[in-house]
Amino acid sequence: MGARQAQPRRQGRRCGSCLSRDGRAGTPLAASPVTRPEGDARPIPSRRHAARLAAVQALYQWQEGQHGPQEIVEQFINVRSSETGEGGMRRDADRPFFKEIVEGTAQHSAELEQTITAALAKDWTWARVDRLVRAILMAGAYELTHRRDVPARVAINEYVEIAHAFYDQGEPTFINSVLDRLARQARAAELVKQA
Repeated sequence: MGARQAQPRRQGRRCGSCLSRDGRAGTPLAASPVTRPEGDARPIPSRRHAARLAAVQALYQWQEGQHGPQEIVEQFINVRSSETGEGGMRRDADRPFFKEIVEGTAQHSAELEQTITAALAKDWTWARVDRLVRAILMAGAYELTHRRDVPARVAINEYVEIAHAFYDQGEPTFINSVLDRLARQARAAELVKQA
């Protein structure tokens, strides 16, 4: 017996916009806020995760210095929102949370920069940190120091996950290390209770 020949893939029936290709009723693709390829078991990001990701992108843009935080927030909410978040913010993102992270981080940027610099390893300076890593650290530091309702571990994990969306080398580990050090200073009592 020889090897079995591969069967060509077939698309399935097309039955209008209300039925998927396999003929079963389901949500039309255009109505789904986020879709994953078949077999992709990763969870769909939450509304807050989408807001955090957009906030990091907005803070990255804010660091260029051409626009103020309020202007960037308005641009993301009104112009750069889409079903998938491509190029901006997902439509179903938690907009008030997004706005608070961006505007709060910008308002407290000098304080946050000092706090993060103190949490860096001795051989690191703020100027040496990549601009996108700075945006991630600033947003994470803002949540750790100003949003006590968000558990420290949740904030750290969210921003490390965001780092993984942009980097596959050592940056996520670096971000985890810095935010963990910062959390141990800013929220020592909370972390002791969790241990």
